[in-house]
Amino acid sequence: MKQISYLFVLLIFFSMVAISCSNEQNSCEYTGCDIMRPTIKIANQAKGRITILSAQYPDTWAIISEEGIIGGSTPIFDGPDIVVVCNFPDSLKISGQRVIFSAKLKDSCGDYEPSWNSKVYYGYLSALLLNEDEE
Repeated sequence: MKQISYLFVLLIFFSMVAISCSNEQNSCEYTGCDIMRPTIKIANQAKGRITILSAQYPDTWAIISEEGIIGGSTPIFDGPDIVVVCNFPDSLKISGQRVIFSAKLKDSCGDYEPSWNSKVYYGYLSALLLNEDEE
């Protein structure tokens, strides 16, 4: 009877692992800024700076976090989070402009490889304010 219980517990464990792995893979099946990618993180009034992602991606506008990793209770500067903004207003595409932003962040699934130790997300802005306080 104990063997059956152990087998049952193992079966449940491996089923949960298989389901979580398949969900992770599914999020990367969507292309680029597809709204169907699951939100994995929320930026709420985060400080950042607008930039063109790189010479390799000259038409890709992003916000580089000035707070390190977005969403943590304390800043961690392992490498700044980078948000490739999917709904960037053309009027605010000003390279170097400091901003305060809120956004739903989605896994970029390795679509972009920054040259430093950073995590890149796709982001859908819910708020964007110019930050004139610190120049």
